[in-house]
Amino acid sequence: FDPEGMSIAAVFDDESETVITGYQISGYTNTPGRKTITVSYNGFSQSFEVNVRTKTLTKIALTTKPSKNTYIEGQDLDVSDMVVTAYYNNDTTEVITDYNISGFESVPGTYTVTVEYGGRTASFVVQVKQKTLQTISIENLPDKLVYLEGDSLDTKGLTVMAHYDNGTSEVITDYTLR
Repeated sequence: FDPEGMSIAAVFDDESETVITGYQISGYTNTPGRKTITVSYNGFSQSFEVNVRTKTLTKIALTTKPSKNTYIEGQDLDVSDMVVTAYYNNDTTEVITDYNISGFESVPGTYTVTVEYGGRTASFVVQVKQKTLQTISIENLPDKLVYLEGDSLDTKGLTVMAHYDNGTSEVITDYTLR
């Protein structure tokens, strides 16, 4: 209970009034419901009622959006620098971390990513670009490395890896030999 702005006056038997300080306040708890507040001073008291409303979430906002908004196919969403703030009906706010995220896929396209908390949502847009082949490498040489004239090439045991710009690699079999 914040008594700021409240003025308490003592009324004397000659009907004169004096604003007083040093009074005591009791009866307030910050749990929801009607509360009877009692103001006491020098053996006298006066009461009034207040209603404590339930604190409810009014909205959430991305107070700091993720700095990364462009991804390459296969990369995970990075929200490590995102800040989500919850706003309440009692004019308080808090930074939250236990939100849910949906709407992101790690395949090429444009996605609206939704952040949800307490039934409220906020969103941001990301772009996922197709991965691009950067290099190939031979991981394992063929089993047969010595040939006689007229022998056919035997690629058994040959392993070729493709390396992409998203940091992934995979074995490929649709390569061309020259």
